[in-house]
Amino acid sequence: MESNFEFLVSLWKNYNNASSLLTKAMGGTANEVGEFAEVLVAKYYNGEQLPASNKSADIKTPDGKLIQVNQEKLKN
Repeated sequence: MESNFEFLVSLWKNYNNASSLLTKAMGGTANEVGEFAEVLVAKYYNGEQLPASNKSADIKTPDGKLIQVNQEKLKN
């Protein structure tokens, strides 16, 4: 049990470090999943991410189309 606990602690530390780096890299948001979804959609459409203050859309495509990105958490 002790070696399993040490392994879990190591994974938890790695997760927290990665989470912190992701948050900083994506602009400081606490919602890494939602922010990453926006990054992926912007990349796919070659669009630009709009500021968080824009409530009606998250991405603007080169042709001016506005896209609202929604992500859902997986539920068991």
